[in-house]
Amino acid sequence: MKSSITNYYNLKRNFYKEHPRVERRTWEEIDKFLNLHQIKFSGFDFPKPIFSLDEINFPVYIINEIRLQGIQRPSAIQSMTWPALYSGRDIMCIGLPTSSRVISYICPALVFIREQAPEIRRAGPLVLIVTQTKEVAKEILTHSQMFIHQSQCSYCCLFDDENINTQSLHLRGRDIDIVIGNYHRLCELMDNDLVNLKNVSYLVLDDFYRNRSARLSDEIKRVVNETRSDRQTAIFSRIVPSGLQKSNGDEFQNDALFVCVGNDDIHVSNRDMPQQIHICTMAEKRKKLQDIITEIAQMDRNFKILIYANGFKKIRITEKIVKELKIDTFAYERTSVGRRRRAMKEKVYYSKNSNHKFF
Repeated sequence: MKSSITNYYNLKRNFYKEHPRVERRTWEEIDKFLNLHQIKFSGFDFPKPIFSLDEINFPVYIINEIRLQGIQRPSAIQSMTWPALYSGRDIMCIGLPTSSRVISYICPALVFIREQAPEIRRAGPLVLIVTQTKEVAKEILTHSQMFIHQSQCSYCCLFDDENINTQSLHLRGRDIDIVIGNYHRLCELMDNDLVNLKNVSYLVLDDFYRNRSARLSDEIKRVVNETRSDRQTAIFSRIVPSGLQKSNGDEFQNDALFVCVGNDDIHVSNRDMPQQIHICTMAEKRKKLQDIITEIAQMDRNFKILIYANGFKKIRITEKIVKELKIDTFAYERTSVGRRRRAMKEKVYYSKNSNHKFF
């Protein structure tokens, strides 16, 4: 493996030049924009948001691809994150949807790569985009692939369901600028000394917060600690529970900015994801589950329900409860992606592949 030589080089980080129109923009105008899009933000010296594509000084090849994607103006997330990330700042962002999030961080990342000296690019991947599951990692690749191609950067995808030897050969075969993958596969490659992350200077933790096991938390720390200590770190998530900003963000970031799109309160789940919380005793859970399923079935004949259960035994208990309602079911435990997709054709679908607890 190549050893990192970037300790001997200074990285270019701040590429943002504030547009005169943005500089003249009053806070009264900005407040109207924030209220319209339900944006909350915090952090020292947060750059003013941009309202149009001509207010961000991306290179032509980035702007052209943005327009080819049908984007006429920045989304609410992009309006806030592009100036911050392009300035080299750490950021934590909460918001939907996935495509808008990916474009928010991939555009500054590609300019960051292109602006570095050749010897720095040859030392190993500069950008690491990592998430918890291979499904989300593949979704990230789908939304970023054309931008990467237009920027003439190289990338490597490291997913669980592909041969690890093939992936290691890909890593060794040519210089890689961007690595996209999930934590578990990266840790496997690190254990076998097959991937070098010591040159990573732009780190993205996407779909960051989910209920996760201690093992997964350890994998996240292992991957993050393998990167440069002076890296730029961007954390993106769909939801944020109370305490995330302090307990997790500060652990991996330095003087980070915080932005939340779509919430009235930055410490609660995204309002675009409706949630109901039922508090009951263990004895009441069986009937509560049946009541919820029955209520949904009465509202929509073509309903689908995804139930997470913690453990194989509880999966079987859940299956029995649902079958008592004479509803088609499909249960699986850590099965393949193909079977999961086929299962969604059924009425009820539940899994162990999560730490969400219903029972």
